[in-house]
Amino acid sequence: MTGNSTNVEAAVRTRLVERVQRWGRPVVAVVFVTGLVCLLRNSKRPANRRVPDEALERQFEQTALSLPLLADERFTDVRTVGAAWRTGLALAYGGTDPC
Repeated sequence: MTGNSTNVEAAVRTRLVERVQRWGRPVVAVVFVTGLVCLLRNSKRPANRRVPDEALERQFEQTALSLPLLADERFTDVRTVGAAWRTGLALAYGGTDPC
């Protein structure tokens, strides 16, 4: 089972974790930490395809806040992908560098 990258809310992740655990499979979170570069990319989209900046900023913040909590949500492994974590963007939201 694969979860969507927009699962920044713990309640949504809890339901996904429970479904995977019922199958007796490892529950792995792969978090793509893109940083706020998404705002730049989003601004280049056609107007009818743009996501509101506030939504992207909220998702970035919630992702950074969620990272330290994922192990407590019964994930068997948590992987982060993306240079933003190592450059300190996510650290501004209270996380710790896993590297």
